[in-house]
Amino acid sequence: MRAIKPVITLLFISLRTAVVFSQTSPVLSYLPADAKMIVKINPLRLGLKIKWQELMKYKMFEDAMKDTSQAGKAFLENPQQTGIDLGKGFFLVSENKNNKKTEPVLYGIPGDTSLFAGMLKKISPGKRAIKIGNAKMIINKNTVVAWNREIFVLAGTDNKEKSANETDPKAKAAAELTRVKQLTEKCKRLLTKQPVTFNNEYFTSLLKGGGDLQLWINNTLQTQGQLKNKSDEVLGMLDKNFMQRGDYISAVVNFNNGKVSMEMKRYVSSSLDSIYKAFPAKNINMELLKRLPGGQPIFVWSFNISPAMVKEIVAKSGSNRVLDSLKKKNINVEDVLTSLKGDAMVALVKIYEFGKDDSVTQAMNGMQLFLAGSINDAKKLKGSIASLQDSAKKIGKGKNETVCSFKRFNFCCFPFANCRAKIFRFCREK
Repeated sequence: MRAIKPVITLLFISLRTAVVFSQTSPVLSYLPADAKMIVKINPLRLGLKIKWQELMKYKMFEDAMKDTSQAGKAFLENPQQTGIDLGKGFFLVSENKNNKKTEPVLYGIPGDTSLFAGMLKKISPGKRAIKIGNAKMIINKNTVVAWNREIFVLAGTDNKEKSANETDPKAKAAAELTRVKQLTEKCKRLLTKQPVTFNNEYFTSLLKGGGDLQLWINNTLQTQGQLKNKSDEVLGMLDKNFMQRGDYISAVVNFNNGKVSMEMKRYVSSSLDSIYKAFPAKNINMELLKRLPGGQPIFVWSFNISPAMVKEIVAKSGSNRVLDSLKKKNINVEDVLTSLKGDAMVALVKIYEFGKDDSVTQAMNGMQLFLAGSINDAKKLKGSIASLQDSAKKIGKGKNETVCSFKRFNFCCFPFANCRAKIFRFCREK
């Protein structure tokens, strides 16, 4: 939405104006209980890493300036005071209202409501503040900014449907009236304190730490789109309580000299947690990484998971019926699990030197993709791969051999392209 750009740009510009940091925030009393995702933005930390000259070059900033009055442009280019308490950060929240995904809402703290209102008038000329109870709001097309003495919210309309007859003045006026009414009701709801302060233990723990951005996701909530997903038939066979209850994700993101790092935690249900404790994780297999060809790694994901743990999860999640259906197609998942040790790696590497006969790498502009792991039982693995290839041939795929395994070296490689030379180079002894 074009109308939202000046406000978002201002939030980044105002990184220059605050010097105090605080962990507590009145916003917590307003956050909805059915929040699906919350992103906490800590502008003071970001302000130490983003140079003002670099920010001015961003296209978003340039676009925002085009939609702003001369007075607003002068304010944006050299903001002295915004009336925003940056020390308490911003919260970007996505709700799960009636199993429907809604537009994200930005929450913040107005340190000085008079300055804040003055700032909004400068970047939205011609728009007047409308009083709604003990709060005020300014509507600009499909975007609204509303505030009271404790918080402000920036939101958009959730109704994306356009009027059937936009040329009819009466229909257009009716649509405008409906939009204003919807945004007004939305602001009243957002600026009403919740009966209970948002206190999810994983979210609270996340806020106690640092980070430029802090992310929290509630996977126990499903949107209407997810409920109607094509995978419902398969998921319906699973014990959803076992797999999903108590499932949350939290992450801390930091920006350092062009590098973005993320530390993520996933909180699983107690039943699933007990299985993880019964099968402790092992270290990743560095030998797999050493076998990658020379070049520029684009993506590398190395992990280790217990095949016995996977079997336990399959049994307790009630997905045995899925395995039974695969067995009918001569695919024995248990054989696959017992044939591998559990360590695996997915890697995408840019290769600069390769043979002229390597047409696959040439076609991929030097890119080579690997999926590799350690072998526990080569005979079972070959049998499983043969079954998979037979199934693939029935639907016109997998006509060529795409697997190589050496029991002596105890490694296997499953490339996503048929390139025998690449396979043998990976599997050879180092």
